[in-house]
This record gives sequence, C-alpha cells and structure tokens, in this order.
Amino acid sequence: MRELVAPVEVPVIVGIDDSELSFAALRNATRQITAQHRRMRLVHAFNWVGTPGADGDVSWSAADLNGLMERAVQAVREVAPEIDVETELVQGSAVVALTRNAEYATAVVLGGRRNDISEVVPWDSLTVQVASRAACPVLVVRPEPPPADAPLLVGVDGSHMSELALAWAVEVASYQHASVVAVQVRDQEWEQDRREGIRLDELRVVVERLQPDYPDVPIEQRILTGEPGPELLAAAEEAQLVLVGPRGSQPSRGMLGEVSQTVLYHSRAPVLIVRGRRVSAVGSRYQNETTRTRS
Repeated sequence: MRELVAPVEVPVIVGIDDSELSFAALRNATRQITAQHRRMRLVHAFNWVGTPGADGDVSWSAADLNGLMERAVQAVREVAPEIDVETELVQGSAVVALTRNAEYATAVVLGGRRNDISEVVPWDSLTVQVASRAACPVLVVRPEPPPADAPLLVGVDGSHMSELALAWAVEVASYQHASVVAVQVRDQEWEQDRREGIRLDELRVVVERLQPDYPDVPIEQRILTGEPGPELLAAAEEAQLVLVGPRGSQPSRGMLGEVSQTVLYHSRAPVLIVRGRRVSAVGSRYQNETTRTRS
C-alpha cells in the first residue's frame, strides 16, 4: 500500500502574495515536499481594479506581478534547486483560483500565523475558506519552521477521514524518516462503553492495519482524556506537523469541524487538513478497504 498520496507528477499548489508570511510559508512548504521530489505550482490571484495607488492608478502593474512570481520561484530555488516549479497568475478571487487548482493537486499550501486562543478568526479568511472548500488536503504553514526531529501528530477519532489522516501521516513520515504520534481523545462515556464491551480499541485497530506496510515508521499510540481541541493543541507543541480530518466521517466541502478549526486556528505547528479526493489508485483502494471494514 505504498504511494498513498497522489503520484509525483500531480503538483503541490502554493498560494502566493507579497507578504513576508507568504514567502516564509513558501520556503517552509518547499522543505516539506523536497523529500517527495514533487512539482510545485505557485498561484497568485489579483484584481486590477482593487488597489488604487496614490495617484489614482492601480498599484500593481504587469511588471510587478511578474516580479513577484520571479521572487517566489527564486525563494524555492534557494531551498531546493531541483524542484520543478511553474507559476500561474489569475485575475479574480484567490479562493476560487486555489480551489479550482485543488481539483488536480496533491495539496494546497498557504501561509497562516498562529492565532491566540482568545482571538476569533473570521470565517471568511483565506485559509478557512480554502481549507473548507478544497477537494485535496490543505497545508497551512506557520512563519517559523517546526523542529525537524519532532514527530507528526494525528488526531484519530474513529471516523474514516481520521483514518485517512493517519495513513497520510505515516506515508509522509516514511519520506521524511520521522515518527508518528497517533492521538485519540476520549471522554468518560467512551471509556465506560469500552469497559462494557460496546466499543473496540479503535486506535489500536487502525494502527495495526497500517503498520505492516510501513515497518520503518515508529507509530506511538497515545490515549488522552478530555476535550479533543485543547488536548490536540497541547500535544501539537511538540510536533512538526499536525494532521486532522475536516469533519467526522464525510469529506464534504464547505465546512470544517470544531476540532479541525481549533487546530487550524491555534496550533503552533503547521496543520494539514486531510481530504481523500486526490490520492493515487493504491490510496483509493485503501479508502475502499477501510470503508468496507467499517460498514
């Protein structure tokens, strides 16, 4: 069951603007995908009439836009000169441009700062809208690179999408020679059901299904008790990447679940919202197998 993620020829899409946050995310994203030797497509959306300058003219010219993309390509080359990079300038909405590209992508990558737990993140922010609507996984990268020797953290709640998130984590860890921490957060009712034989040890079952295909990847199983969002945030302090499913058992677009939103907004580490739309044929077989197993 190798090659869970999409084939190498399917690109990673990176949203670009002229902010330092965007370029920091680009450099960190390049480091993330270097081990997989993937193609990158840098996408910038613009609106000619949206930003008047001091003299009344639009402040962005064609030369400015081309210069922005040239700087972005150079930023990638400085980190990984061997990566194949292409660029795309799109007039119109950034959300539309990125979600359209997501239909044929391995993942979409955006820069996003960590928000304080007390802050309310607007529902119409770019990261929220793309993470909610994209057909493929969405990686939100923080400005500061995470520790390279830290594990990948996955929230597993028994849903099919969280199982797929764990499968993605193990696949990525195999490229990066990293370890995985699979976390399930349980409440007291869950524990009572387990003691009475109503529920299986779902985390152990999922890990045992994956481990034989990735014997080189250490997978730690960690059971926590409490509220999933806060518990995952605490665990994320020691992670290089956090992976979660978008919402329960269905990969429907337009919404993120409470836990995935909490992690996306507030995690110190980069966050990958996993959707199963862009996987390889082998990955699709894994999806079918796990669906049959759970039905």
